[in-house]
Amino acid sequence: MQKQIFKIFFLFSLLISALLIAIMLISVHYYRVDSEKHILSKFAELIAFEYKQNKAQDLKNFIDNDEIYRITIIKLDGSVLYDNKADINNIENHLNRPEVIDAIKYGQASSSRYSITLDKTTIYTAIKLDDIIIRVSIAYDSIFADYAFLIKFILSIILFVMTCAYIAAKYVSYKITYPLNHLKINLNDSKLIAPYKELNPFIDMINSQNTLIEEQYENLSRKNLEINAVIKSMAEGLVLLNKEQKILYINKVALHFFDINKDKINDNFTNINKDLEIKKALELYNNKRTYLELTRDGRIYSVCISNIHDNANKEIIGHAITLLDITERAELEHQRQEFTANVSHELKTPLQSIMGYCDLIENNFIKKDQIPEFTAKIHKQAKNLISLIEDILFLGSLDEKVVSSNEKVTINAVCSEVFDVLLDKAQKRNIKLILKANKNIELNAPYIYIYQLIFNLVDNSIKYNKDDGSVTVSLSESNKNVVIKVKDTGIGIAKEHHLRLFERFYRVDKSHSRQTGGTGLGLSIVKRITLALNGKITLKSSEGKGSSFTIKLDSKDNLNN
Repeated sequence: MQKQIFKIFFLFSLLISALLIAIMLISVHYYRVDSEKHILSKFAELIAFEYKQNKAQDLKNFIDNDEIYRITIIKLDGSVLYDNKADINNIENHLNRPEVIDAIKYGQASSSRYSITLDKTTIYTAIKLDDIIIRVSIAYDSIFADYAFLIKFILSIILFVMTCAYIAAKYVSYKITYPLNHLKINLNDSKLIAPYKELNPFIDMINSQNTLIEEQYENLSRKNLEINAVIKSMAEGLVLLNKEQKILYINKVALHFFDINKDKINDNFTNINKDLEIKKALELYNNKRTYLELTRDGRIYSVCISNIHDNANKEIIGHAITLLDITERAELEHQRQEFTANVSHELKTPLQSIMGYCDLIENNFIKKDQIPEFTAKIHKQAKNLISLIEDILFLGSLDEKVVSSNEKVTINAVCSEVFDVLLDKAQKRNIKLILKANKNIELNAPYIYIYQLIFNLVDNSIKYNKDDGSVTVSLSESNKNVVIKVKDTGIGIAKEHHLRLFERFYRVDKSHSRQTGGTGLGLSIVKRITLALNGKITLKSSEGKGSSFTIKLDSKDNLNN
């Protein structure tokens, strides 16, 4: 800015100085010309006066001796009678000269003519007497020739003016720009003050822009923090690439997934990505979202590759790669498919038995005295089918978190009720049902949950027990926890089955389970109820030595919503 001001001021100063010098020289020149014209006019009048006084001879002597002026005596017809500077025999008729024409007409006239050849201008003054015209003239140089002898002086003046203009321009530009150069435009300044009033509009505009920029900066900073917080808290992996596939952003999940160092940001993703499927997908990308399913460290990930568009002109400005861990979802889908298959199979078995027995009765393939036996078998299969359906519906309600209302449940009473229901089954094999409790144990929970939990554990212990064995239910309180322990003297469970024991329809001994009429859902129901009550279940068992299930529940209102 200082250079621009200096340049403008310097050129302006030179222009003004040049104009002033030119005006001065031209004024002096034309003042001199006007003076010459005035003198010439007076001189012509003097000659005319002398001529009128009949002093022609004296006038001729006077004219002949004059070396400055050219004096010409002309007849009224334009012929030259006398000329003190030229031979009259070689002079053409002057009747067409402007000053002669005007003198004849007006009595006295003046004119001037420029000679290109001589580079001079001649001034003429003509006065008409009775029968003649006296014309006096003088030649003078052009303005350039007039001041040729002053060229060195003029150049010196120009040099002096240029020096003064340079110094003045330097000083003025410095004085103007110094306050601007030292004006600190900072977002932290509440308001800038103009160093002089001419800058007030400029400073007001800066202050306004300053405020606007500060607001926009705060909004962008806040949005940036919000976006970073959201991205950092994402369980999904995220990679943002520009059009050239250089990494703009990558979060921790994606860093771990692609095994990339954090200092590789801004590198080309295709060079550091080791996954051939993703590399191929990026190379063959056809502006449509591409989905891949990849496995890393035993986990299953869904990978989505999509475009990032510029909202203004819809131009593609980059790519986004998102990683979603779908391991649990895949496992749940597998379990759902397996559960559906198992349910279909479990429902089909009793129904086929019922249909088989019915066909035998309908087609008279059995004797009349065997009908009650087959009817009892049909009843048993129907009962098993109803139990299976009830267990499936109950599990469904647990999965859907259809919560029953809490109530104060006395677990001792629940155990007694369960024992009453299962007593006949236990007595058929001479299995003792024992309840151990020092006091009544109470718990805030849905009654049906506690009943189903104890019923399935005791029922399961009876089914897989030995004849003349026992099932012991122990109730106690420990560290604000209600502890329910169900121990049997049964066949036990081998260690390799412990992890899968609580899966739906999982059976350690399928043939034994069929004989006892189990649905394969009892322990799964126990596990789901324990989780719903925010409790824990542990198993201690070994083959041939019985099993012990321990459940710990919080004695407070412990329903897990």
